[in-house]
Amino acid sequence: MSETLARSLIRLIVTIAILAAVYLFMVRPILDTTNDTIDKAFNSFGGIENSLDTAFEDAGINNPPNLSGVGKTDAERVLDCVQRVQPDTTKMQKCAERFTK
Repeated sequence: MSETLARSLIRLIVTIAILAAVYLFMVRPILDTTNDTIDKAFNSFGGIENSLDTAFEDAGINNPPNLSGVGKTDAERVLDCVQRVQPDTTKMQKCAERFTK
């Protein structure tokens, strides 16, 4: 009876050790990589927003449109459009309105 109990206890300990090793060597690195990727994505979006603000300030537009609800691809499109037409403030405002509606 005690021999069966000892074998069951050893199996339980081995199973827990294997699960812990899988977590430490597989699951945790994947989660860390995912978190780093998400952080980098949000940081790059902030850079686009800063670039847009700078472009509008350089063009003399005091009240640029609110781009906080715009997705990353839309923000990139606005930035590309604004940079293409940058000296013309009317066209810059049209770029922003086109991608924020």
